This record gives sequence, C-alpha cells and structure tokens, in this order.
Amino acid sequence: MNKRKFRLDYDNSFKNIIEFLLPEFLEFFLPKVYQEVDWSKINKIEFLEQELSKEFKEKGLDNKRIDKLIKLILKDGSESHIFVHVEIESSHNIDFSERMFTYNYLIRKKLNIENLESISIFVGKKYPKNFGIYYKQTYYTHLSFRYESYRVMDQQETDLIKSENPFAIVILFILLINKSKTIEESLLANEHIVEIIKNKKIIDDTLIGLTIFIKEFLFLTDEYKERQEQYFQDIITIDMKKTGFKTYAQARQVLEDVVSIGKMGGSLEKVKQIERQEGRQEGRQEGSQARLEQAVLGSYKNGFPLSVISSVLGITEKEVLDIIKKN
Repeated sequence: MNKRKFRLDYDNSFKNIIEFLLPEFLEFFLPKVYQEVDWSKINKIEFLEQELSKEFKEKGLDNKRIDKLIKLILKDGSESHIFVHVEIESSHNIDFSERMFTYNYLIRKKLNIENLESISIFVGKKYPKNFGIYYKQTYYTHLSFRYESYRVMDQQETDLIKSENPFAIVILFILLINKSKTIEESLLANEHIVEIIKNKKIIDDTLIGLTIFIKEFLFLTDEYKERQEQYFQDIITIDMKKTGFKTYAQARQVLEDVVSIGKMGGSLEKVKQIERQEGRQEGRQEGSQARLEQAVLGSYKNGFPLSVISSVLGITEKEVLDIIKKN
C-alpha cells in the first residue's frame, strides 16, 4: 500500500478561495446574507481579519487569530454594513464554541457593530460534539450564543455534484480527499473533480480559481506533481480550443493574472451574472469594471493577443481596445 505522500492545506487554501469566490461562498453558506449584499459595490468589500488579529496580538491576545472577517455593504439604500466572521476548523477542539463566542464579542466591541454573522466550517474529519451553540448557566444567569455551522464530512457527494454553485466543488474535493487513505486514492479524487469540472463546463477565472485551490489544498511530493499537473492541463485544454492559446503555459499565465485580480472579491463571471439578475443593462458597475480593466491591462502587458484576452474575459475585442486606449 502506498504511504500518504501529500500534505493538506486546510487553512490558507480555503481562505484564498473564499476571497476569490466570495459571492459564490456567501450564496452557498449564507444565502440570506448573499441576497441582501449590494454587489454593485464589490470594490468596497473589506477583509479585516489581519488588522484585527494584529490588534488582538498587541493587546496580549496572541491566540486570538481570526480566519476571515468580511465587511459588506447592504443594498437597502443606506450605507449600512454587515460583517461576516468565518472560522475554518480542521481539528477537534472541545473549546471551539467558546472561542466563537469570544471572537464574536471581541469583534463587536472593537468595531462597535451590531450586524455580525458568525459561521464555522469544519473541513477536517473530526469536529466537536457541541457545535453551533455556546451555553453557560449559573443559578440565575443563562448565557446562550448560537452561530451557523457546516460540516464537510456530513455532506453527500451526489448533492454537491448536483449543485450549480462552483463552491460545491471546493467542498466536494475536500470531502473526497478526507476519505482518501492513500496517494492513489487522492489522485483519483483529483481526477474525479476534473471530470466534474469538465462536465459542468466551468470556464475562465472560476475554472483557474478552482484548479489553484486544488493544487494549494492537495500539496503532493515531487514524484506525483507531474501527474497532478496533467489534470490541470486537461482542464485548461477546454479553453485553449476556444481561445487560441498555443500552449498550456500561456493559458495558465493569463488566467492566473485574472485570478489574482479576482481575489479582490469574487470572480468576474459571478459579478456579471449578479448584474444580469438584478437587471443592470447599462454595462458593468464600478467594482467589476475596475477589476476587468486590470485583467485586460495585465494580460495585454504580458503580450497576449486581443482575441485571446477577449475570449478569456468574455468581452469583445473592441471593448479590449477601448480599455487599453483609456489607460
């Protein structure tokens, strides 16, 4: 039997894919919040976890490290905000609910806010028996704190495959890898996910965002990296036929440029979809337009043809030229 020759990055890979697929993440885990966010102001979204973690450390709270804290603007016509606190847990911690309560209190006090949603996502194989609630009672005092929780290992593969949300693929891959006991099983899981992505015809920046997550999450030893990379090439080949890329390396480079820009808060395709659903017929809004322009300019600077940039980003060659001339 092959020994387990890979490392799993539950933490950083998941944080990165949250930033990149933020609308999809919220739609998948917190649909009520997703519906109330003003996505036309996606460029004003803020990720505050590093700032707060630094302040907590300076105050002697070294163990208070927040995974994700997202500041979102609501679409109720005012400048009101909602904050979403996300904790990603891969190990068994009996004090986890108390930690969630403490984080919620500290964040509210520090930022002086009312609208704060907390969610824990258990990505590992084990999780505490008591989750989703923190409760303490003395003789006359009862303290109760409830928060949303999600457990990857409780999910059904068939339900995740049926989902149209790309974030379901993230969860499915973690689920399959958690069930794997050998390197071969892990590689088969990798191959299975590639087939699902192909069947769903996921393209452009969402496609590369998912492949980068897979590679970051499942870090293989050198002897297996080439085989894993072949899976990625198989995915990119779908778009190469459409875009005219001559090599896989070219396709990977230009789409990774888009991904790095996408980490400003959501994939370009999702933003465009949201705008279509909300009836915005007069072009892209400020947030997605700024990110689109950066993607165009970065790709153009790297020497990619207008036809390739146009096809990858889903705009006309005239729009590409207009952006280049404008800047």
